[in-house]
Amino acid sequence: MTDQSVETQIALLQADMAALTKAVAKQSSDIEGLVQAWKTANGVVSFMKWLASIAVAVSILFGAIKFKLLGNH
Repeated sequence: MTDQSVETQIALLQADMAALTKAVAKQSSDIEGLVQAWKTANGVVSFMKWLASIAVAVSILFGAIKFKLLGNH
């Protein structure tokens, strides 16, 4: 078996467990940040799609009006 006593092994396992718990908590925090960034990016993309649709509609209306005005001459 090992040269360490049972108490020493338990203490080492407890220290490892505490380190793992701390690492998992940090990763959870990092993941929450990534999720928030993902949601923000999705919001920006949705806004840009909406803005592009408005720009296309305005361009079509402008083109139709210009065509009608120039077509009458």
